[in-house]
Amino acid sequence: MSVRDQGTIDLQQQPIFVHSLYRSGSTWIFDRFRHATHPYWCYQEPYHEATIWLQSNPDGLLAFDQRAAASLRHPLLDRPYFAEVHSLREHVAPLFQKCISFDSFFETEGCPAFHAYTRALIELAPHRPMLQCCRSFGRVPQIRREHGGVHVHLWRNPRDQWWSYQINNYFDTASLAILQADALPAALQKVADLIGLRRERRATFDEEYTRLLRFPIDAKGRYLAFYALWLYSQLNNFDQADCNLSIDALSADPAALESAMERLRALGIDGVDLSGCSVPHSVLGPADDAFFEDIEAQVRQLFIDAGSEVAAIERATERQRAAQALVSPPHTGALVEQGMRARSAALRYAYALKAARAEEQAAEQHAAALEAQVHAVDEALRAENDKVAATRAELDAERARAAALDARAAQAEQRYEHLAVATQATTTLAQSQVQLAQQHIELAQAQAREMRADAERLVDELRARLADAQAQVAGMAQQLLHAEQHM
Repeated sequence: MSVRDQGTIDLQQQPIFVHSLYRSGSTWIFDRFRHATHPYWCYQEPYHEATIWLQSNPDGLLAFDQRAAASLRHPLLDRPYFAEVHSLREHVAPLFQKCISFDSFFETEGCPAFHAYTRALIELAPHRPMLQCCRSFGRVPQIRREHGGVHVHLWRNPRDQWWSYQINNYFDTASLAILQADALPAALQKVADLIGLRRERRATFDEEYTRLLRFPIDAKGRYLAFYALWLYSQLNNFDQADCNLSIDALSADPAALESAMERLRALGIDGVDLSGCSVPHSVLGPADDAFFEDIEAQVRQLFIDAGSEVAAIERATERQRAAQALVSPPHTGALVEQGMRARSAALRYAYALKAARAEEQAAEQHAAALEAQVHAVDEALRAENDKVAATRAELDAERARAAALDARAAQAEQRYEHLAVATQATTTLAQSQVQLAQQHIELAQAQAREMRADAERLVDELRARLADAQAQVAGMAQQLLHAEQHM
């Protein structure tokens, strides 16, 4: 159920979100809630990128606003901007991530930490939480869906607001950071394309800010980027907010002031005194109006081309003109002329600054190209050195292999010499053994001949003896026969 459909009792329990662009009187509104007669736990800029200091330098976050307050012409505060979130640092510091500030400006699904961190701020607040935000106007529907709450849209006429941006370089640079967000709406993408801005992520916002600070953009481009964000917030938040506060009307129109306080009370926001508001305004002349009107018409056409409703754009334009009429005096007097001259000089400076940054960027690109060439030469030399080293390594390996072969050859030669010597000795021994064997053979042969001769002599003797025996036997046989015959 929308908070618009809830009763006053329920509303008094709801967190309060104040959504605005920078330099719209948001710090003054924050201070009014801090000094309300009802207790509110007030978070100043809870999505500020400096909140990440809670993780590494929490006390530095407290000193941050002391350095910035005077230069930004903020109202004097009796406590540091970030005192409330600093007091909860042990709980919320681990939840804060870089993507919370700008990366998820229009779509929170890519940054789950956004809702976890916001939920912790709401639940840990000892009193009814009030979150004053300059980095939330692109994601109000997601915040309402996840956290409910009463949503206040704070705004200022864009011409005074943008001139207030020129107090330093941060705010126009922050506009560029928003135009680098994920899921950039179509109309804003047209603006980014028109000024030549490309999305480039860095590890930290400080790195991104340094790059964007040096982005070459003139006064026309700066106001074009700002006015596109201003018109986007008007088209997407004015009709959806529970309450719209014009800081110009609060400053110049007592009836509007009373109506605004009544509306806050109707939303369950009691005890907040908005009287005494006095926002600075510029004294603009015809030349100033011409500068702004041309750019505003260009931006409105970009939104129409992107599909925005013409009637809604016309209503936003009428609100702008009404707010400007409240704070702008007639185009008369020397003061107007002097202001126009001063702003003309400032615009010329902005154009010159763009040219200087463009030259600086071109010089950096040239230097980068030269550095790339040097790097390429270094890489080529490194590659050649690697090749030489590889060749030397191969040569050393070949030398090592050759030395190993030489060593093996020397070992083989030694083994050959040893083998030759051994072979020679073996041959000599074999020859000696052969000679000895031959001598043994000759000796055996001589002995065999002698034995054969002896055997032959013995055979001859035996034959002779056998013949004698046979003769004797024959004689004896004759004698025996003869004896038988005589018997």
